[in-house]
Amino acid sequence: MDVQHGSKKDSPILLEVSNMTNTCLRKLTTFICIALLCIFGVAQVAQAKVAVNIWNLMDSGEHLDYTNNSKYVVSVTTAVGWWNAYKKGVIRKDTSKTVNDVTMSHYSKKDGSIAITSPSGTLKFNSYYMSSLSEHNRIEVAAHEIGHALGLSHNSSKTDIMHATSLDGDKLSKNDKESYDYAYWCNQVGRM
Repeated sequence: MDVQHGSKKDSPILLEVSNMTNTCLRKLTTFICIALLCIFGVAQVAQAKVAVNIWNLMDSGEHLDYTNNSKYVVSVTTAVGWWNAYKKGVIRKDTSKTVNDVTMSHYSKKDGSIAITSPSGTLKFNSYYMSSLSEHNRIEVAAHEIGHALGLSHNSSKTDIMHATSLDGDKLSKNDKESYDYAYWCNQVGRM
């Protein structure tokens, strides 16, 4: 392409720099738009309501490696299976060859919280409340907290695993899946 600048043709080097600048600006604009969506966290995507946190515990290899020191091994294993049935192999037990992303444990205290997941890499089940739940409800609580570790926030439908207070979900809903897709994508984009 010949580009005239005054009476001289621009050199190929200047054109290359100009093209690089335009490409960088497009990428920067795209990144800013994505970052804003990730930060503000709620968007309508294909009729599903997406809700994500501004943090997640996935590592740079796009895995969530966990150590389960809680007494809810069966519940956690089943809940991990629910998430991994949708995105195979993302959540895995920590090994000597991986870096632990989240440590699961339990405590017992009348504090109003069934379980808590923090950005510092802890997921704590409160056995004061967990012990009175059915095994199915324990699985739902574990799936919900793992959802937070994956970057998901609370969602509005009572059938969502990520609903703040309901234990009516028995599988990942469309909202849960769309939120997971979005959080996973934000995690990938954040490392570009």
